[in-house]
Amino acid sequence: MTGTDLHPTPVLSEAMDRLCHPSADEVESLDAWWRANNYLTVGQIYLMANPLLREPLTAAHIKPRLLGHWGTSPGLSFVYAHASRLIRHTNQEMLYLAGPGHGGPALVAAGYLEAAYTETYPGVTLDEPGIRRLFRQFSAPGGIPSHVSVTTPGSIHEGGELGYVLVHAFGAVMDNPDLIALAVVGDGEAETAPLEGPGKVSRSSTPSATARCYRSCTSTAPRSPVRRSSDARILPRCGRCCRATAIRSSR
Repeated sequence: MTGTDLHPTPVLSEAMDRLCHPSADEVESLDAWWRANNYLTVGQIYLMANPLLREPLTAAHIKPRLLGHWGTSPGLSFVYAHASRLIRHTNQEMLYLAGPGHGGPALVAAGYLEAAYTETYPGVTLDEPGIRRLFRQFSAPGGIPSHVSVTTPGSIHEGGELGYVLVHAFGAVMDNPDLIALAVVGDGEAETAPLEGPGKVSRSSTPSATARCYRSCTSTAPRSPVRRSSDARILPRCGRCCRATAIRSSR
């Protein structure tokens, strides 16, 4: 449906109806996935043994040093579950940006439940020994960080670097108007100036306009190099259009 077409097509109407009225089985499946993700998240934060609680929990099963924030994790996995449902029903192209840094275990758990984690790391198998390894490696020496770091399959955005999530979200959609950038803002970065800045982009741009601007500026405008501190590559910066600058420098 375009901006000039106020009447959705039959196909779109059917998809919207499915989204608005999930079946009982679908709701049960969503809830089961969410609860499984929450369990795997708690296990990564707290457990180093007895991963499926087949024996009474004791202090010997608990990690001596705890990292990761349980509080932000159920929200991240809840959003992930429902975003995945939207993708299944509509084939929507979507980018999930997790701003909360220590919510990493929720996204690691999501990758594990989808088997993407095991595909990337065959040693983390889809059984009890694999779950134990998943738990023990989290935020441990020789393991994985507590953020959605580069070790997380598919990750291109490091959560926890305060203020970046909206910069990356706006940059992602500016040259792709069909993309949904689902940005979850962390509580700490909500207090930062870098987070406030990208919000101004929506006041002066539309997805279609910025896409046209991007194509024009990248093909004709003079450019000066800019170096990102987190990337050794030299990225071209548009010298004529601030919106195109935001697109290119956010990658």
